[in-house]
Amino acid sequence: MSPSPLRHIPTLNEILENPKVKMLADRLRPGEVVATVRVVLEELTAEFHTATAEKTLPSVSELAERISRRVLERELSPPTLAVNATGIILHPELGTPPWPDDAIRSLDEAASGYSSRSSASTTENHDESNRVRQQLRNLTRADDSLVFPNATAATVTAMAALGGGREIVVSRGQIIQRDARYHLLELAAAASITLREVGAANHTGLEDYREAIGERTAAILVVHRHDAGVTGGGVSIDDLARLARERHLPLVHDLGPAALVDLGSLGVKFAPRVSDSIAAGADLVLFGHELLGGPPCGIIAGRSSLIKNIEPFATGRASLLDPPLSGALAATLNLMDSADQARANVPLVQILAASADNLKHRVERLAPQMAAARAIAAADVFEAAGCLVGPPYPLGEIPGWAIALRPAGMTVEQLAKTLRDGSPAVFGQRLDDRLLLNLRAVSPQFDLDLVDSVERVGT
Repeated sequence: MSPSPLRHIPTLNEILENPKVKMLADRLRPGEVVATVRVVLEELTAEFHTATAEKTLPSVSELAERISRRVLERELSPPTLAVNATGIILHPELGTPPWPDDAIRSLDEAASGYSSRSSASTTENHDESNRVRQQLRNLTRADDSLVFPNATAATVTAMAALGGGREIVVSRGQIIQRDARYHLLELAAAASITLREVGAANHTGLEDYREAIGERTAAILVVHRHDAGVTGGGVSIDDLARLARERHLPLVHDLGPAALVDLGSLGVKFAPRVSDSIAAGADLVLFGHELLGGPPCGIIAGRSSLIKNIEPFATGRASLLDPPLSGALAATLNLMDSADQARANVPLVQILAASADNLKHRVERLAPQMAAARAIAAADVFEAAGCLVGPPYPLGEIPGWAIALRPAGMTVEQLAKTLRDGSPAVFGQRLDDRLLLNLRAVSPQFDLDLVDSVERVGT
């Protein structure tokens, strides 16, 4: 018997190394390209599983062409309303949940015509920038802050300002890659910084940091590991802050996705709070937008003397968040006075805070309606966790429930494609011979749309 062709399907990395795919990732959103590669490889595997006759495996170049065509078609086509039933709240192909109404209104006003917000030199824009900085002072308890278009820009700028050509001490276990854009070694190289790795991959002691500090040391860096919940590789921020003060060095805490309010009170246990890091003694805190619920951005908050040193490195209008998005961020931050206020007004927080019991109740109500659809053999209530960010860099698992659809008269991939091509486009998650419609990121207002979409399949 000849070996299965499935053994010769290219790996994700082999596809990503193809020049055409590499060029796409450089020009467009890398996360979207990676997600498309995964979908195409899943489709290819499904094709060979269900093939009744011998098929020829496409070459890497042919797959790269297929991926390129799909990505470019999506880029050139007008956006379609999508229902995110993948269970991944921040999905690389689907963007973010809706912004708060106030943030959308702010952006609409800026986009509705000529606006003085578009000028970096106007008094209005200066006032708005100061407004955001004051809001962040109140929410983080930091002296001052700077806001960048993304976390990568914030990290590189902070590193470059702290001491290009010098060293930053960091635990070996924190040399991580958070997503397609955040690889700590690459960011350090871009900032002309050398990372001085200390300790072991699974543990670093205070003495490891102490012994590594020398004349070329510019700062101590702690990178929060969401996957393990560790901070200084075994050393508390308080202890590292004391060591940093003793050696007259800044302590930088890179939190990645972080919260401005106590999401733990809403049941979200994986979200570090920026103000806690400041209170523990961090001189600078770097964090992203993922848990804020507003426009994409990267933020540096901390001691005013350090922020003043960093600000000249953020040269050019492209380096800092543009005025319209700054206005949308200000509107979002205005809803962050408390966890309860955020839950009432910020869709992302509502999604994160939805209880598993509530999701199960909705699934139990929707499953029988979907089971009656012509193209569905079975629709089962299925316990399925959701997450803030999905593979290959998963973050923030949250309990949840899904409807598990077993199709009739078609493959799972055919069912998934039909739902994706509908209006609204419904995105689920394949699991063996079933398609999961996970309700973690689905607002209740779309429940009937889900049922209608399933009922239309095969009609």
